[in-house]
Amino acid sequence: MERACVIYNPVAGRGRAPRLAELVEQGLQASGVAVEVMATEQAGDGQRLALTLSPDVRRIFVVGGDGTLREVASGVLTAGSAAALAHIPLGNANVVARELGVPLDPEAAIPVLLNGEAESFDVLEVNDQLVLAMVGVGYDAQLAASMESARSGFGRNWYRRHGDSLYGVVGACCLLKPELRRFDLVADGEVLYGEFTGCIVSNMRTYAKGWAPNPEADPQDGLLNYSALKPGLFPTTVLSLLAAARRRALPSSLATCGTATDMLISAGNPFHWQADGDAMGLASELRIHLRSKCLRLIVPGC
Repeated sequence: MERACVIYNPVAGRGRAPRLAELVEQGLQASGVAVEVMATEQAGDGQRLALTLSPDVRRIFVVGGDGTLREVASGVLTAGSAAALAHIPLGNANVVARELGVPLDPEAAIPVLLNGEAESFDVLEVNDQLVLAMVGVGYDAQLAASMESARSGFGRNWYRRHGDSLYGVVGACCLLKPELRRFDLVADGEVLYGEFTGCIVSNMRTYAKGWAPNPEADPQDGLLNYSALKPGLFPTTVLSLLAAARRRALPSSLATCGTATDMLISAGNPFHWQADGDAMGLASELRIHLRSKCLRLIVPGC
């Protein structure tokens, strides 16, 4: 008998996750699959629970946001498991689901993924932490850090009611009061000459809710795509956001763009960084390495 697992974040989707996890369980059992259902309780539990799974678990259904998916994927790769992950999206951006063509309505996603196919995808290692979609420093990292503070403070109820509008207000404040940093960048051992005020390194094309700062990024091509923003922070950032929203490549007047498999981002003082849209704290350098086709994800079938 095939074995599968459902790992869900009980607070995701305004409390909808337990019911959705039950629907996944019922769908698997109807196909004769033995199912174990597990709930996270705090940050890091996705990885911890994945590490406890039996090696004969073949599929793991993750009900939650990109952060929960990233944690479970980290546990799967750490354990050396061959299990394939299916993401039932319940986050705000759901970057990975958008990239893979998974329906953003979680109830619609369940039957699609129950009958989906597993494919191998690239991932990033950033200072020994797993990242699925992208890493950013500069404006987007400042926004992620500011949003984290707002969500745990004055904007807690606001975010629950309408997270997009809170992002807009916080984003405008970050534009008006930017954290000025100059980053040094190295791609595959070669120094990128010039001054840079930010950089987005992408494994996937999708960013936020369908934007694409690196529209050529492909999670199965064995390459990272990067866009390093040049000085002129306010106009450069605004124009780069407009280009990303239109899924257009940035012109050379705004950014230095390219591909690599290893990157180093550093600065004289600690800086904020984000991974898959989540604030990751402060660092003085980021060592970014591509791991080619090491993670199996379930995608909608043909």
